[in-house]
Amino acid sequence: MLTLLATFALLVSASSSVVADSAVQDAQVTRSLPALQKQSGWELLGSLAGSWSLADPVTDAQKAFRIDFRLISKSSALVETFGNPLKQVTQTVYHRNGEQLMATHYCAQGNQPRLVMDGASTPAKLSFSFLDVTNLASPTASHLVKIEFRLITQDLLERIETYSAAGVREDSRLLLKRVQ
Repeated sequence: MLTLLATFALLVSASSSVVADSAVQDAQVTRSLPALQKQSGWELLGSLAGSWSLADPVTDAQKAFRIDFRLISKSSALVETFGNPLKQVTQTVYHRNGEQLMATHYCAQGNQPRLVMDGASTPAKLSFSFLDVTNLASPTASHLVKIEFRLITQDLLERIETYSAAGVREDSRLLLKRVQ
């Protein structure tokens, strides 16, 4: 478990310096993706299907890192697999609940936070915020509380996640490029 967390911390620290200010980035997305701007949140999520890698990997661990998105069950759910495919990975499943979009994250820590698309979502950004969590070891244990996706181009994506532990929040940012 510590190895997975250390690898993730290394990936995050190496990629966080390449992310631009969010307001500037939202404006860039609005100009560069006019067709995607007209899509619903679900269609925009579905457009992520495929394999993504770190945009500028340096270490072997960073080069092996992948995020794969796959539509399943007649395109009613999108599965995100996060990590080194030859080692421990986590998964998040996105799906509709009526007009609402939801996500359940199956964390390597053994808990399962559920998130819902929130009011911070725009045509340039999808934002999911904490709803509840199952199997949390204690009320102060670390757990996912936010996920954001910002499409910079059709083949360049920023993924931001926020974890909370003992009331302290920590963001991690990954800049990803589409592999296939």
